[in-house]
Amino acid sequence: MLKTAEKEGLVQITGDMVKPLLDPNSVEIPIDFKPDQSIFTEKTAETIFDQVIDRLQSSGAMGRPEIVRMINEKQNDLGIVEIDATALLVARMHGIDVTDLIDEAYDHLI
Repeated sequence: MLKTAEKEGLVQITGDMVKPLLDPNSVEIPIDFKPDQSIFTEKTAETIFDQVIDRLQSSGAMGRPEIVRMINEKQNDLGIVEIDATALLVARMHGIDVTDLIDEAYDHLI
């Protein structure tokens, strides 16, 4: 969420410090305000999950339903793990290079 706020120019992140780039006193927030959950997800053309599925499919070893089933089973085995991280793990287990997606997946976690 902080990375998204930084990209939108709302905050400045320096090390462990987060500085707002607007005057907090200039904003009035209603007491019953609840943000829509969609603001917490960054809009991307294609999710990491979809990119991993595409790469696994293009290897020709299996189709989308089998890939999704395999990722879901692995996620159930691992417990509390983000679906993107699980998809990356499954891809690596099948010899698919996903190193270019790791930083993006990590950024979504923090």
